[in-house]
Amino acid sequence: MAKGKYAQWLTEEGLERLAEMAARLTDAEMARSMGVASSTYYDWLGKFPQMSECISSARAGAQARANNERVETSLFELACGFVRTVKKPIKVKATSYDKRGRRVDRERIVYADEEVIVPPNVKAQIFWLTNRAPERWRNRIEAAVTDDKAVNYAFREATAEEAAEYAD
Repeated sequence: MAKGKYAQWLTEEGLERLAEMAARLTDAEMARSMGVASSTYYDWLGKFPQMSECISSARAGAQARANNERVETSLFELACGFVRTVKKPIKVKATSYDKRGRRVDRERIVYADEEVIVPPNVKAQIFWLTNRAPERWRNRIEAAVTDDKAVNYAFREATAEEAAEYAD
């Protein structure tokens, strides 16, 4: 019995190639890259769970990375502050008079661009710094118990005055 085309995709190398393709290609593009019809591709996904799991996990990982990058960018913008242009609806009234001298009011909505300034957020800055450079920005209290059962506190990166404030 001859091996089908699917056999090359079930090897370790084949699954690695599928994972790499799955992160950037649609199902139709993957089928084309594999040299099979879309219907065959879907049949294989149903018949071979390792192939399906490989593709699903690669796509989930790619989606998670994309979401993380969006959140990271948003957090950075919030920490630094930013300017956004938004469309603001404005009600415009037009008053005119008809042939008989009666007043006619007409209203319409027009959209104007408005720049909104969002100032830097201190909490976002603290979060960003403590997670990006923890050795430099994280407040650490190190406690050591000595033989006489006394507790000595060492405040890393804190001045003597700050350490005294923490101790109180």
